[in-house]
Amino acid sequence: MRPAGDSGAANHVRAGRSGTGSFPHPRTSEHVSRRAVAAINHGEVKADTGRRYRLYPTPQQEQILTGWGHTVRAVWNMALAQRVYIWEQRRYTMRAVEQCKELTRARGELPWLAELPAQAAQQVLRQLDRAYDNFWDPGHPAGFPVYKKRSSRLSISLPGQAVAVRKVNRKWPRCGCPSSAGSASAFPAHSEARSEMPP
Repeated sequence: MRPAGDSGAANHVRAGRSGTGSFPHPRTSEHVSRRAVAAINHGEVKADTGRRYRLYPTPQQEQILTGWGHTVRAVWNMALAQRVYIWEQRRYTMRAVEQCKELTRARGELPWLAELPAQAAQQVLRQLDRAYDNFWDPGHPAGFPVYKKRSSRLSISLPGQAVAVRKVNRKWPRCGCPSSAGSASAFPAHSEARSEMPP
């Protein structure tokens, strides 16, 4: 498991298909000119850099992370099902802002959902927004969002400010992730320098 954030997505620029000398931005339908990309590559514009960490959880922590991963999958599937139902009934598209309010109420009623850090559940809804935006973007090859199977690879997305990495000694840092109780869960981690944050 590795902490992932949105900050690295802004560094990733994909070559456009239209041949117009511009690149589609990964988050929006805006286009970035070749001059802007060259400015980033030559250091004229400050770009975020990050590190990739390999975590070594204890058996108990591994069980917690596995449970969080399945909860993330359930949140994605429920949020997608709700959006599909609302569209079929009212021809209205829900967004993450509206679903976050309902997520807060659901966390008070479902203990298994409350065990997942609130930031991770909110990130799922934002990722679903991005999946819809990519589907609507005629220049993006993405199809309509699909439901996640139980056999799908488990992942947990947390915003950058929710993950704290502290160096324990010269070789080993310690990565702190939010727990369901609001305190940080510490994981031994091995650091590997990367040019940009992992996806």
